Amino acid sequence: MIADFLKEWLETGDFITVEHLDLAPVAADVLSGEPLSILSDRSAVVFFRDKGDSLWAIKKVFADGAFQAEHSRAIKSLIPHHPGFEAGYMRRVLDAGAVSAAALRDSPLPAWIHNSILMPAAAGVDWSTFRSDVQHGRQYLPVNQRLALVRSLSQEIQWLEGQDISHRDLSGGNVLVDAANGQVHLVDWEGMFRAELPAPGCLRRGTYGYIAPFVAGKGVSDGRFTWRARADRFALAVICAEILCVSAEFPATSDDGFCGQDELYVRSGPCLSAMTEILERTFFRAALLLKRALAADDFDDCPSPADWAASVGSESKRRRRPIPQRDRATFASLNRFGFTPLNKSLFVRLKRHQFAQPPYRIRLL
Repeated sequence: MIADFLKEWLETGDFITVEHLDLAPVAADVLSGEPLSILSDRSAVVFFRDKGDSLWAIKKVFADGAFQAEHSRAIKSLIPHHPGFEAGYMRRVLDAGAVSAAALRDSPLPAWIHNSILMPAAAGVDWSTFRSDVQHGRQYLPVNQRLALVRSLSQEIQWLEGQDISHRDLSGGNVLVDAANGQVHLVDWEGMFRAELPAPGCLRRGTYGYIAPFVAGKGVSDGRFTWRARADRFALAVICAEILCVSAEFPATSDDGFCGQDELYVRSGPCLSAMTEILERTFFRAALLLKRALAADDFDDCPSPADWAASVGSESKRRRRPIPQRDRATFASLNRFGFTPLNKSLFVRLKRHQFAQPPYRIRLL
């Protein structure tokens, strides 16, 4: 019933005032005539535009007892006003009275938006979709953008930890990436932890493919073990590794496109092995962090967000090898004449094969 109403609303192109915003549905594409939406077994998200062409989303939770209006309002007041968290601190919990037009009071709209969430639609696309596009060759993710996304996500989780907050459901669907600007946005804050918040009635553990192996038992329905600070660290490790590793023809073992939860439970498998091997070749420090997360027995044993941010610094891409003993005298003599990496006017690159035997040769760049 609401689907028919939204489709008719889209066809008219009219704006309707909802919570003091003039909104109109956004079309999924030019030909379909259907509103742009994301549907799951738990919720529906429908996208709208205001008169300034800013995008908004209304999220309706289906599961009985899964949404508690007062809890959601309390979450909004605790989320830091920080870039990437807009879908959290700018949210509004709606009730039926949010529809101002008297002519619409008897339509399906007021009942549908009651206890729904209105929030700005963050720039970017969810990581699951973007990752799939990279795997199928529809999208290219250069190294500099990978580093920027890992840095952005790590810094956001570090910011949350500084406020004693855990998002508690970091996953490919809840991390939106704006690759061009190297920015990450977090959505779906309903399960957020902070000590003064009472645990919601429906407490999920996380999303398959990102649940820590040391969380007792299988399944996602019991979240007691993740209702705590620093509960995002294992999922952070998985997502950072995915960002750094994903490529066409990656040997995924999950229906969602990457490592299956069963692999994470046993801490090994073809997908995790491939991720580790790729990281060891390209981002060695990140490989060490992933291994540390897989070996952890508690969230506190997992790498911190600061560890991940440091792993994608300018010095992290490969291990440094010490200068061979036989070449050190030559390097020392070169330094006497100003041939050092710090000398911007005369930079010298010395390749290992050039020191196979004397006489030594120097290539000036």
